[in-house]
Amino acid sequence: MKEFKVNEFIIVKQEEYSTNIFVEGHTLVYWSYSIPMSERNEDNMAEEFNNRCSSIQKWIESEYEEKDIPYDIAFPLLKRLSESGEPIAKKVFKRDVVKGFLSGDSEMVIHILGSVSMIVKILRILQILKNITRY
Repeated sequence: MKEFKVNEFIIVKQEEYSTNIFVEGHTLVYWSYSIPMSERNEDNMAEEFNNRCSSIQKWIESEYEEKDIPYDIAFPLLKRLSESGEPIAKKVFKRDVVKGFLSGDSEMVIHILGSVSMIVKILRILQILKNITRY
């Protein structure tokens, strides 16, 4: 199976049933293949893997633009990168959390509320926003 080191934090590996994304050596995201099982072969799986590696690299180079990879893949990666100390990811993650709540998008809110520690952080951010809007 193939492996691609995107940067110092992220490694992408082609596995039998998915593309696995590792952050600091820990499997974080399983990105299932879009190719039906009956149609999979070495060539189209390699092509899909290369496309995903390219998309992740583009996402990082564009400072984590939402449109480059699916949100359910991007959000956990961005969260973990921000926890790992990647400075741009920290800034973008905070921005995306606020945008997610303000948009009312239920899918975003579900991803954001995925952990109790996130709820505490969100409450702090909302308190800051409340204080800012008073002026």
